[in-house]
Amino acid sequence: MTDDATEKAATAGDHRRSGRWLTMPVALLVLGLLAIATLLWMSALNKEQLAHYALADALERIHTETTMAHLWFEEALAGDQSADFVLAWASMAEAERLSRVILQGGKVRSNLLLPVPRDRNLIAAVEAVSGLLSEFEAIAKQRYAHPETAGLGSELDQRFDNVHKEISSRTFVLEDAAGKTLRSGNVMVTRLFRGVIIAWLFIIVTATALLWNHEAKWQRAEEDLQDAKGELEVRVVERTRELQVTNEQLSRELTARKQAEAEKDILRKEAERAAHLAALGELAAGVAHEINNPVSGIIGCAEILANKTAPGSREHDLGRRILKEGDRIAFITQSLLSFAREEPGEKVPVPVGEILADLLTLTEAQLRKEGITLRVDIDDEALIISAQPQRLEQVFLNIINNARDALNQKYPEKVEEKALSITAKRTLANGRPLVRIAFHDRGAGIPEQVLNKVKNPFFSTKPKGKGTGLGLSISQGIVADCGGKLTVDSVEGAFTEVAVELPLLDAG
Repeated sequence: MTDDATEKAATAGDHRRSGRWLTMPVALLVLGLLAIATLLWMSALNKEQLAHYALADALERIHTETTMAHLWFEEALAGDQSADFVLAWASMAEAERLSRVILQGGKVRSNLLLPVPRDRNLIAAVEAVSGLLSEFEAIAKQRYAHPETAGLGSELDQRFDNVHKEISSRTFVLEDAAGKTLRSGNVMVTRLFRGVIIAWLFIIVTATALLWNHEAKWQRAEEDLQDAKGELEVRVVERTRELQVTNEQLSRELTARKQAEAEKDILRKEAERAAHLAALGELAAGVAHEINNPVSGIIGCAEILANKTAPGSREHDLGRRILKEGDRIAFITQSLLSFAREEPGEKVPVPVGEILADLLTLTEAQLRKEGITLRVDIDDEALIISAQPQRLEQVFLNIINNARDALNQKYPEKVEEKALSITAKRTLANGRPLVRIAFHDRGAGIPEQVLNKVKNPFFSTKPKGKGTGLGLSISQGIVADCGGKLTVDSVEGAFTEVAVELPLLDAG
């Protein structure tokens, strides 16, 4: 047999088993519904039986109350002192009430309820009895009103007895019919009850057998499932091992690719930085060459002015100062050329306080003119570092110019907060003595999202055309060449602090 034929046969067998399995629950459901319907039928029959019982009881009481009324009335009329007309009237009234209850529905003895009858024959028979009761009461009232002519043996006495007999006869017939109906209903209820018991026993036995059969099949299916599960787990382990090998290979390839891309990105950034630095070198060389010629003329004129004036005179002092600053400019241009050629300059021991004093002599007047208050706090002790003074002045001058721009941007007019604080303090870092020169201003500040970019070449927070983005980049290089570091801390709209930390010469 081929695989397709085997599969079709298995499918057909599953369908047959499924059909057999579905047949039994349907049969149980039908039997259950029939049993429930039978119980409902029994409940309805019980209600009818109670109604028949109440009817028989009411009829029996009508007969009893009428007989008692007849007896009490006859004895009271005969002069028996123990008899009482009140009891006779009460019995008649009760009999009439019961006849109305039978016709209209209501409570009888023991709180049994009588529904409104639907049987026309019963209604007619009870109406006839009710009429006889009314006639019975009317005769009694006549005899009570005329006892001298209504004694025993009189015409009214005979009519009274005849009506009583007719009432007794009719109520007996009705009571007998109600009793027969009641007995017949009891037989029907008993049979139905036995049928329900048998049906439920059959349901319980069948359900137990089905559950046992289903449990056995379930156990066999569970065993088959466990076998299949074990086989599947073996296959899953094998497949997982294959996938892990493939995944590891892909992971290695992905890692290698990411590393290659990262290296490629680093090379690209280094190439961009090299291009920026090359452009910076060309710019520095061009600027240096352009500045050298006019500076040489200025230095020559300053020498002539100094030589032709008397020492100590104002003109001689101005000439010497112009000559000194001209030499500084020449040194700066020479430094730019050295920067372009990447030639290291010669460092000399120099006091930090002296560098700052010379620089502030040139910048203090400009700061005061712009309404900026200058606060300087430098340690009295000698803070000697190894550096090129002109290049370090270039660093400090760039930082001061940045602070000026930030303060002028935030405070166009002179105010108390428009101040620049410069401090130079001895400090320690990893047990090594340093000097920390800090420039603190309360200007516009630097946005947090660009704070880590301000030392990159050609990046500037100043308006277009006002900054080149080279100041801090060059300054960072100069400070690093001195073995120090340059840090920037700022909060936009609050303050900026640029700190330069340099190793002290006596640090060894």
